[in-house]
Amino acid sequence: MLHSHRFLLICLFYVLGISLANAQLILRSGESFLSGENIKKIIITYDDHTVWALTASGIVYYKSMLAGDFSIYPQTVGELVDDLAGYSTQDIYFSVKPKRLIHVKNGNKNMIPLDDPEITKINGIAVKLDGMKNTESYPDVDDYWRDDRLVVATDKYLYRIIRNDNTVMLYDIYREQGFDFRGYKITKSGIKGVEFKVNLDVNYRCGWPQGESVIQHIDYTIYVSNIPQHDPYGDFNCTMFNYDKGSDYMGINQNSQYWGTNNGLYIQYWGRCGIGLTQPIKNEQINSIEELRMFNVLSPTTFVLAASNTGLFYTEKFVKSMLFDWVPIEEVSFKKLPGLNARVNNFAIDYRSFSPEGSRPAYDPRYICENVIWLATDQGVKKVYPQLDGAIYEEKLLARFTYDKDPDMETVEESIFTLCGNESLEVNANFTDPINNGAISIHWTKNGVDLPEWAGKSVVRILDKGRYRAELIGMCEGVSMHSKNFVINTETTPEITFNYPAKITLCEGNSKELSTIDKPGYTYRWFKDDAEIVGESVAKLKVSSKGSYRVEVSNCAGSFVTSSAVAIDIAILSAPIITPNKSTYCFGDIALLKIENTKSHKIHWYKDGIELRTMENKTEIQVSSAGIYEAIFENIEGCKKKSNPFNLQIYPFPVISVNTVPTKSLCYGESASLSVSTAPNSTYRWNTGATTSSIQVNQAGNYFVEVTSAFGCTTKSNVVNVLVNDRILLTEPLDSKICTTSGEQVTLIAEPGYLSYNWNGLTSSSNAFTVSKPGDYKLTVTDVNGCTAKVIYKVVSWCKEIIVANAFTPNGDGINDLWYVAGLENDPSATITIYNRYGVLVFQTRGLNPVWDGRYKGTDVPVGVYYYQIKSSKSDKPLKGSVTLIR
Repeated sequence: MLHSHRFLLICLFYVLGISLANAQLILRSGESFLSGENIKKIIITYDDHTVWALTASGIVYYKSMLAGDFSIYPQTVGELVDDLAGYSTQDIYFSVKPKRLIHVKNGNKNMIPLDDPEITKINGIAVKLDGMKNTESYPDVDDYWRDDRLVVATDKYLYRIIRNDNTVMLYDIYREQGFDFRGYKITKSGIKGVEFKVNLDVNYRCGWPQGESVIQHIDYTIYVSNIPQHDPYGDFNCTMFNYDKGSDYMGINQNSQYWGTNNGLYIQYWGRCGIGLTQPIKNEQINSIEELRMFNVLSPTTFVLAASNTGLFYTEKFVKSMLFDWVPIEEVSFKKLPGLNARVNNFAIDYRSFSPEGSRPAYDPRYICENVIWLATDQGVKKVYPQLDGAIYEEKLLARFTYDKDPDMETVEESIFTLCGNESLEVNANFTDPINNGAISIHWTKNGVDLPEWAGKSVVRILDKGRYRAELIGMCEGVSMHSKNFVINTETTPEITFNYPAKITLCEGNSKELSTIDKPGYTYRWFKDDAEIVGESVAKLKVSSKGSYRVEVSNCAGSFVTSSAVAIDIAILSAPIITPNKSTYCFGDIALLKIENTKSHKIHWYKDGIELRTMENKTEIQVSSAGIYEAIFENIEGCKKKSNPFNLQIYPFPVISVNTVPTKSLCYGESASLSVSTAPNSTYRWNTGATTSSIQVNQAGNYFVEVTSAFGCTTKSNVVNVLVNDRILLTEPLDSKICTTSGEQVTLIAEPGYLSYNWNGLTSSSNAFTVSKPGDYKLTVTDVNGCTAKVIYKVVSWCKEIIVANAFTPNGDGINDLWYVAGLENDPSATITIYNRYGVLVFQTRGLNPVWDGRYKGTDVPVGVYYYQIKSSKSDKPLKGSVTLIR
């Protein structure tokens, strides 16, 4: 026997030969607002469903969902607004002639500059709500094609401003590809799509004269229409190219394009060159065109609205429908809304969404009910309500129902099933989301009597004999449809016992045996999560894994009675995680061990394998001894889960003592080394701020260090007092003078009171030191603390009179090798000249260097008598004499 679970009908709807001559769409006139105002444009910001009206004089009005009437929008008072578009009252844009763009967000009004100097005017603005409508996720794609964005059409290029980013960027992808098409205008806007007119000539494809074209940007693709712009059609004012995924719901393609001119409305098949072109509205200026989508949840049906200079036109019959397919454009006709004698400049369609709560898109055509039309007329704002003729739909069968069993017989109006024993039939209306969100009301009948217990159920299971039917009402449109009849015949019921609670919880690793009555001739099959368990065909089943289990019993070929289901749950406890309040502990610390018990399990604590009964059910325990600690969760079924062991270790404090080198008091300028013994990974902090194990100090004071071991235990050392002696200050002595030529001696006197005096390396207890020649004499004094200080005594050569030697022996023996003139030390202007006996000059120098080595131009002069002349400020006349050179 053939079993086709979830049997799905190929055709979604049956049509019972109903005449389509009657009108399906009815428009009912509603309230009027802003009477007497010439309303140039009306839009809806779909984030908050606020209605906006722009007058021909540039005044902006708005009306929130809860407001009774329109109010002047305060942020544009004083501005002559030319166009508007936006997302909500807190995020909206306005254009002001010729090219000012205003953005009002969260009450703040800002100008958005269009920096290109070639732009002379803004032709229009519109929001492209691709972000609201996008139902797909593209994790690897990050571009503006799927973002909500403002489109700015100018006389140069097309620009975009991504939502929440006021950066003006080029949007014309033709320009990005190297073309230079200019002059954009918006011919259609709204939540269903935005279309543009641009000086892009594609009419050559059809052999038409040159003209403009209509384009749409969808994802990464540019779709170009072939709307003719030439005689006898003329320029087009508005378009509905609508090559849009949003108009392609449930596989029905929109394969025609609409456009309005000053002399009527035209329709043509997309992609064809004038073939099938028709003009259903003639001698009317058409200002705006848009689709009206009705009955989306049950039977998506599309109508067309057109605004003209004399009123609103609409198609009474659908142009495409899930129930009746699509209508050839030659058969599309329009009716004028009676009672409205005004020019309709444009219109906007508002909707109510039945999208499932938490679903991603904000606008999903499957759950949209378009229930209000707002008209912008030259006499104010007009509200119009669309309705469907329910009688037409009530005569048709909604046949999207599926079954979990093949019918025994199928006719147009009935599906007949035979149930054996406790066998049942599941019927699914496939409307879970719309029913749950209030878009559809569903009721079931049995033999013509309402079944209130099944009200609102998309899926029902039929057990009893009878004739069943589903009645469905679209709550937005008030239109109802019904299913075909499901006729149920029954046979004898096999005996089955399966008395288990709805849910049984097993501990992880345990199992349970399920069973039903065991009778000869019975056939058994077991299911887990509605999937048959292969090989299990007896009355018992041992289960150890999570799932929904049931048994089916049959006493007749191919027909089974199913038991109730028992949900086997495996109590998989999360292991407790012991968290200490510190990473390490020292002697004397109290450790706080914590666990999170979000499931309110019973808690058992153990130390070294022995239960700590006094700690039972505590999420925090305080302990002070080392050991292996563990915690166990126990749930209400007695299932247990143990934590990882926590090894609590108690560490000792470091033992330290500061070593001082040297141990004595310091002399001024000396330093002492303070140190402690080191250990791996220990840290140090002296009261000086230093962080090393040893420091150098040269200031008197008390010093100590805190040492922290690798385990975080800290010990403070003993305090070391460092003494520093006062600095020895010696007076800088004046220079002493000595005339060695006359055999003088000078006694140098140092400050008294020191332990010892060292004069040029000679140590003495005397503070006096006698010298017989000029030079630097270094004195080092040492006090009773062993501290020293140094000073230099300078002894300079100086004689009161000029003293000249009468002979010298420059033979290199180190004795009397130089001829020296004393007494010229302080007379740098003195000059000395020496001549030989022939009057030849052999030596000349100044008084600062009154020494001759017995050479002339580097060569020794002969032995003999030489004559000198000395000119000095110490003598009124030159001093003359002779000197004998002996070798």
